[in-house]
Amino acid sequence: MRVHTPHLPAGSLLVYPAVFLLLSALDLLTTLAGVRMGHAEINPAMAGRMSSPYLFIGSYAAYTAIGVAVLVVALKLEKLSVAFRYFAEFFVALRALPVVNNALILLGI
Repeated sequence: MRVHTPHLPAGSLLVYPAVFLLLSALDLLTTLAGVRMGHAEINPAMAGRMSSPYLFIGSYAAYTAIGVAVLVVALKLEKLSVAFRYFAEFFVALRALPVVNNALILLGI
């Protein structure tokens, strides 16, 4: 017996990577705003790169590119198992956590 799993509609392969890119940009902007307000970067790997804007932006871009690549591969593998789509949703949701955290810190909550 074969079970039908719904696949993503055509064109939606770009939705998760686009949301990931948006969240990465928001995280970058809120991180920079927080540092300018005197807050410290809590991630030790990123905190070490804060001294050089080029190193910070470059490492952020590399991390974002790897994240987008992981999402694209997971969504392509969704044809094999619907679990890969759930991975993509979970991965994007995890990307939203630092954005929410930074926003709460910037708002003083």
